[in-house]
Amino acid sequence: MQGLRALAVLAVVIFHSRLPLPGGFVGVDVFFVISGFVITGMLMREFKEHGRIRFGRFYLRRFKRLTPALALMVATIMAISAFTMSPLGPQQVSGQTAIAAMLFCANFVIANVTGGYFDAPADQNPFLNTWSLSVEEQFYFVFPALLGACWVYARRVGNARFPHTVVRLVIVSSLFIAFWGVSHPGGTLAGFYSPYSRAWEFAVGAAIALNAGRLGRLRKVDAARATLLGAAMVLTSFFVISGTTPFPGPWTLLPVLGTALLITGGTRAEASPVTRALTSRTMVRLGDWSYSIYLWHWPLIVIAMTLWPTTSWAPLAAASVSFIPAALSYHLVEEPLRRRNWGVGPRRKRSIGMVFAAPVALAAVVWTIAANYWEPRYAQGQVASDMTGEVGDDAFYAYLAANFTPCENADLRNHAQPFRRIPRCYQSRSGPVDTVLLGDSHAEHLFVGLAEQAPSRNVAFYIVNGSPIPSDPQFNYVLSAVAQDQTIRTFVVNSHWRKRGTNEAGLRQTMRTLSQGGRQVFMTDDGPNFAISAFGCKYGQTALHIDRQCSNTNEGYRTQNRRIHSALAAVATDVPGVTLMGSAKYFCNGATCSMTNGKTLLYRNAGHLNVDGSRYVMKALVRDNPTFGQALGLSS
Repeated sequence: MQGLRALAVLAVVIFHSRLPLPGGFVGVDVFFVISGFVITGMLMREFKEHGRIRFGRFYLRRFKRLTPALALMVATIMAISAFTMSPLGPQQVSGQTAIAAMLFCANFVIANVTGGYFDAPADQNPFLNTWSLSVEEQFYFVFPALLGACWVYARRVGNARFPHTVVRLVIVSSLFIAFWGVSHPGGTLAGFYSPYSRAWEFAVGAAIALNAGRLGRLRKVDAARATLLGAAMVLTSFFVISGTTPFPGPWTLLPVLGTALLITGGTRAEASPVTRALTSRTMVRLGDWSYSIYLWHWPLIVIAMTLWPTTSWAPLAAASVSFIPAALSYHLVEEPLRRRNWGVGPRRKRSIGMVFAAPVALAAVVWTIAANYWEPRYAQGQVASDMTGEVGDDAFYAYLAANFTPCENADLRNHAQPFRRIPRCYQSRSGPVDTVLLGDSHAEHLFVGLAEQAPSRNVAFYIVNGSPIPSDPQFNYVLSAVAQDQTIRTFVVNSHWRKRGTNEAGLRQTMRTLSQGGRQVFMTDDGPNFAISAFGCKYGQTALHIDRQCSNTNEGYRTQNRRIHSALAAVATDVPGVTLMGSAKYFCNGATCSMTNGKTLLYRNAGHLNVDGSRYVMKALVRDNPTFGQALGLSS
C-alpha cells in the first residue's frame, strides 16, 4: 500500500512541478481509493473485535494522524507568506484558506475565493492542495457512522450483505452526481471540490475492503493480471487526462478502477513485476512520507513562483526541496505525535487546542493586517506607485458589478462559474443581446473594452472553464443556447489557447454553428501570459517587494503564438463569415512582451487584463480591423 501511495504523490508533485504529466493531479483520486480501503478495513476489524465502532477513538486517531503535521505546515507557510506574497488578494486568500484547512472545510472556501483548480488564481494560493484533505475528512464525518449502523442492522436481521448494498448505493448515487456535474457545471452539489461527487471514490475502496475475504481467494495468476491492468490504467490516466478534461466524471473511472485493481491483486500477486516495483525500499519510504510530501510541496512551489516568477525551473527546484521539510515533519512531528499519549479529559482538550491555536491565530493576523491595513493603503493611493491601472481580481469584478447588468438569460447566468458569489455573466444593459463574447476567462476580460467601444450594441459574455469546441460539454451547453438566439448577430471568440489548445476540427464546428444565418464571427489570437506578477510590476519598488519587473522575453511566446495564429487562420479561411484578428502585437515588441503601456498597467494578474487593459486591446482591435468596427456599428 505504501508503494501505491508513493506513486500517487509522485504523480501530483510532478504535475505541480510543471513537468509534462498532464494528468498527474489524478494521484489524489488514487489516494481517495486507498483511504477508503484502509479506513474501512480498520473499522471492520474494530467492529468484529468490540461489536461497535468507538467513534471517539477513531476521530482521535484521525486527528493525530493528520492535524499536527498540517498545523506545522500552515503556520510555517503563513509566516513566510507575510513577507513574500502580495497583501492585495494572495495574503488574504491564504489566511482564509489556512483557517479553513485547519477546520477541514478548505474545499468550500477555495471554490469561493480562488475558483477552479486550473484557473490562474489557484497558482497563488499556497494552501490549494488542502482541498483534498477537507473532502476526505468530510466523508469520514459521515461514512463511519453509516457503516456502523449498517453492521448493527445486518447483525440484528441476519443479513450480512446489507452493508455491501449500502456502499454500492453510495457509489451509484455519488457517481450520478459526478456525471451530472459534467453536463451541468456550476452546480453546488457537483464539481472538482465537491465531497458529493468524490464520495464514490472512497466507497470503491470501501467495497474492496468489505469483499476482502472473497478477493483473498483469487488465483495468483489472476491477481498478477489485475495488478498489471491496474498499473496500465493508472499510468495511462496520468497522460490522457488533463486540466481540460471534465473532472470528476467518466474519465475519473480510469484511475479509480485502476487503483481498485492494484489493491485487489496486490495482496495475492507477490511475484508480479508491479508488486515488486511498488514494494521496493525506495517506494515504501516515499509512501511513508507521502502525506508530508503532499502537504509541503505545493506551498513551496507557490512561494518559489512568487519570488522567482521568470525562472522556469523554480517549481521543480521547490518541489525537490520540499522533500526535506517533509522528511523532517514525518520523523519529528507526524510519527512522534501519532504514538504519543494525549491524555484524557481536560489535558487532551488542551493538547488539541494548542495544535489548532498557532496556525489559526497566525493566519487570522496575516489576513486581518492585509485586509485592514495594507489593502486600504493601496486602494487609497497611500502606497506610492508611478503606475496607473488596478491590480487583482476584486477590482475587475467590482467594476463589472457596478457598471453592467447580470445576464438576463437565467440558464446561462446560473450556468456561469461565480467569483466570490458574483455570477461571471454580464451584459451591457437590459434587453435583447446582439453581440456576444464566447470562450473562457480570456474572453471575459475583453468585455469591458468591447461594451464601452460599442455603446449602440448590447454586449454580453458567456464563458466556461474549457475549450470553445462542441466536444467540451460545458461549452456545448452555451453554444446550443446562443445558436438558437436569432437576436445575436455578432460573436467574438477568444480563449487561453496556449492552455486549451487549438483543436481545428472542433473550432470549425463551433464557427460553422455561430456563423449560420449570416452572423459575423471574430476570433483573436489572445495576448501573452506572464511569468511575473501584476502586483510586483506596479508596486515592485515599495518596501514589500525587492524589484520591479513588467516584461517577459518574447522568444517562447512568439513561437507558440505563431502556431496558434496559423491554426486559427486555417479555421477562419475555411469557414465563411469568420475573421481572425491579431492581438499579440499590442503587447510584444521585438524581444520582449510587456504587461504595461507606458505607465499604465494592463494586467490585473499574470494572465488576465484589468479594466484599462480591456479598453486598450479593444480600442486597438477596432482601429486596426475596419470590418470589426462595422459589425459593431462604429463605421459605415
